[in-house]
Amino acid sequence: MLNEVDVMVNLAATTNFDERYDVALDLNTFGAKFLANFAKKCVKLKVLDHVSTAYVLGEKTGLILENSYSMKKPLMVFQA
Repeated sequence: MLNEVDVMVNLAATTNFDERYDVALDLNTFGAKFLANFAKKCVKLKVLDHVSTAYVLGEKTGLILENSYSMKKPLMVFQA
């Protein structure tokens, strides 16, 4: 598969907001992380399309535009 996949679409998540924390973390966070790690190994990959819930942006408000991102650049920097 690593030499054949050129498009990946991820929309696997739970939108059950009463879900157990460990189940939601596995599905919504680690699932996307594992997919991204697999995508990095796909030599012919052209597109990785990730669809998320409306709550992914935390406390941002107003119009939020969709942007394309490069897998070579981090989306955000975390500070401790």
